[in-house]
Amino acid sequence: MAQFRDINETHEAPDGELYISLASHPTLVWDMPRASTAPGTAPIIYTRNNGAHQRWRFEVDHHGTKYTFFRIINVHSGLALAVQPDRTITQQPHAASDQPSGRRQMWAMGYPGFAGVAPSTRPSPPSRTPPARRAPACASSNTDPSTRPPPPPAP
Repeated sequence: MAQFRDINETHEAPDGELYISLASHPTLVWDMPRASTAPGTAPIIYTRNNGAHQRWRFEVDHHGTKYTFFRIINVHSGLALAVQPDRTITQQPHAASDQPSGRRQMWAMGYPGFAGVAPSTRPSPPSRTPPARRAPACASSNTDPSTRPPPPPAP
């Protein structure tokens, strides 16, 4: 079993070939169109037909302290899903994780807010209390006297 680390626990995922489907429509799965083996092909969502081009393998690369880095490999093509500079996802030949093209193939699973985010830019955990309501801005809050409206007439 492949193991994926979280902040407090380790979870196991099945080894071997998996379908990745929508929870609300389990017959719709990730698919490599026309069973493509060409680098640069983008996956689509398609009706499950049990082809190898619709099966995926998670390949763990390494474990961090709060997350696990892995690749998503298409069983038919043997190519890894990678995020391209234009933010599209395509299948690409396996690349070393210390190379730029290899880092684009690394996916992270684990504790939200930690995977791949530098500590100085890590988002705060979501607040459980609603934010304080702000008073609407009023024209008199403008400090530039040339743009401030005239005061109301005296009573």
